[in-house]
Amino acid sequence: MNRYRNFEPKTYTNIKSSIRYLFPVPEADAVGTLNSYNNSITAIILDKNAKKPRLKVIAKDFSKMVAGNYTYSFSQNFADDIIIYAKTRAVVICNVRTGEAYHAETEVSSDDYLAGIAFLDRKNNLFAIVKSADHGGDWLQDYLHIAKLEGKRLADLGSVMKLRISRPSSIFPDGNNWLVHNGKLIGYDHRGPIGTFDGTKDMLCFDGINRAAHPFTEIFNANKEKLAGFEVRGFALHPKLPFGLAAEHILHLDPLVTIPFVHPFHIVRWDTDDPEKQFVALTHKLIPFMRHLGLLSGIPGKDDYFSMALAYLSFSPDGKWFVMGCFENNLFAAPRFIAIPVDKKYPEFIGIEETVILGQVEKIASAAWIAPAAFVASDGVRLYKWDLNDVPDTGIINFNKNNDY
Repeated sequence: MNRYRNFEPKTYTNIKSSIRYLFPVPEADAVGTLNSYNNSITAIILDKNAKKPRLKVIAKDFSKMVAGNYTYSFSQNFADDIIIYAKTRAVVICNVRTGEAYHAETEVSSDDYLAGIAFLDRKNNLFAIVKSADHGGDWLQDYLHIAKLEGKRLADLGSVMKLRISRPSSIFPDGNNWLVHNGKLIGYDHRGPIGTFDGTKDMLCFDGINRAAHPFTEIFNANKEKLAGFEVRGFALHPKLPFGLAAEHILHLDPLVTIPFVHPFHIVRWDTDDPEKQFVALTHKLIPFMRHLGLLSGIPGKDDYFSMALAYLSFSPDGKWFVMGCFENNLFAAPRFIAIPVDKKYPEFIGIEETVILGQVEKIASAAWIAPAAFVASDGVRLYKWDLNDVPDTGIINFNKNNDY
């Protein structure tokens, strides 16, 4: 018997700060935001024992418009007391303890954009950045670069690989095709849209500017021909345990299909030498609760046809939970989030049979983690917080395995 639980968030309204952008900060019980009300980087402290959030200014007035009409991309990691984010063609570096914040000089042309940034090696001041280059046309080509902070200048050490094409946007990204894991940079060589199939669909790993080995990339690449989809929409690696998870993107669905359909979802693990266990599809385990999530087709006469795409994959800082968004095909602005417990006791490290259904966030604007395991999302008006280590053992929904959907 499958054993699913519902867990409603704590919802915060009337916050005296703009909350379109959320990002992790080295502050207890807090997420960061850009506050247009007082032109600042602000920490929103969400102490679970307090009725209302508390605002703490981290840095203010270091720019004429801290929150303005720019294209933002926020680092999902931080180092010591430092946070960073990209702002169109600039990079903001802020010390949350001292309140010092400044725009680092970058090497980005007036036609290009910064589409991502993350700490890579704090000791050597190395960063991973994504440059979106304008080659003409409606789309930009993303490239993954390594940069080094020299004084207040971010020196570009060069591109390491091509990523996917994109458009400049501050919309919360539904896919992630690169990440930093334990000091290694991993990226997915995206195939691109129809007509631009020039990628290899390989996972590549880098140690700084140089190619490096990683068991996740080696096993993924050895099994990439098993992928059913158009591309990998997103992937995540566990912070400590020897596995990662990847979700594919199916470009089109056959309208004549009348069975439940989930975009392919795989585990990649390197705790075993058995090739049959290193790369395993877990898609079938997600089908049972699709109907409960409300992912029906909306097609008259085809109530049994429903699809579920997957995005926003991430692990909690303590590694005890895996969260992802589930949504009707390409309607990624309104995901229904689920949380899956992680433990070595489960055969595939994740207990899909004990999934916790968190609920839907309409018009999602951003999301971030608070250590050890609080997931926070924003729709631009309200904040939703799930303290996952406080999930009660109640609200269980049981599905008969012989009638899963």
